[in-house]
Amino acid sequence: MACDLSIIIVNWNTRDLLHSCLSSIYKFVSADISHEVFVVDNASEDGSADMVRGLFPSVNLIANNSNVGFVAANNQASRIARGKYLLIQNSDTEFRREGIEDIIKYLDENKDVGIATAWMEYKDGTFQPPYRRFPSIWNVFATQTIGRLKDKLVPGRSKFKCAGLDPNQIHDVDWVTGAYLFLRRDMLDDGDVFDKDIFMYFEDLLLCLRVKREGFRVVYLPYGSVAHFCGKSAKKVRPKAVLYSYKSSLVYIERLKGCNAVRLYRAATRFSWRLLIALLYPLQLVSRRAVRTKIDLFIFLLAEDNKQ
Repeated sequence: MACDLSIIIVNWNTRDLLHSCLSSIYKFVSADISHEVFVVDNASEDGSADMVRGLFPSVNLIANNSNVGFVAANNQASRIARGKYLLIQNSDTEFRREGIEDIIKYLDENKDVGIATAWMEYKDGTFQPPYRRFPSIWNVFATQTIGRLKDKLVPGRSKFKCAGLDPNQIHDVDWVTGAYLFLRRDMLDDGDVFDKDIFMYFEDLLLCLRVKREGFRVVYLPYGSVAHFCGKSAKKVRPKAVLYSYKSSLVYIERLKGCNAVRLYRAATRFSWRLLIALLYPLQLVSRRAVRTKIDLFIFLLAEDNKQ
């Protein structure tokens, strides 16, 4: 039987955050909105799946035997979701106010909107922009190279994060974060919400790029409130998270500019990693542990990229 909203949450070893997330859904999502909740657990080792079974029996739990990745896990649920709209929501988010009904109403009244997000905030209540501009090849390259030393070294960060937008107003934006993303269910031709060539990262960006190319709008709505505690699963495996980001960036460049651009981007990135390793080696005398960590990261990335 169809419903208004299907909420999909992918989890990997964030049991306590997932508990808070699910509790907030049942507290703040209005009973006037017919909805279903999916949790796709990627073989967590912290008892997440058992917690869902025991405390949230109405949740549709998909317990995977291995970590299939953020993209594949979301796609598992989206193929069987019955909602008119999908809400892709991170396990490290929680509702703090009502507002879902306002978002659903806006989508009902604006058929040209394919994707939406809404008010997001940090743990302390300050606004956390859930929207971005599409990055250029140069932006992506800088992020995957000097940005791995320090995020502030990436040029154009304020423009990329749409720093000038008033969060209290409705805005059309380029793309919105997959931590809290509303999507029309009928836009999924094969049932998959995200690009199957990606494990994690860039999936939300590529989805918004496809939707906009099909002529639909992507909007930010200043409704409700969701707190986001930022990448708790990814921080558990930092080098692999960086690797997944790099691999996904290859897919983004290919979708944006084609195969020749990917080859150029990959060669330039690999050259830059080698250059950064050479420049960092002498600095170990000043700050050995911190510098060694960066050197090891670039060596790891080069070795993994050689396997492709």
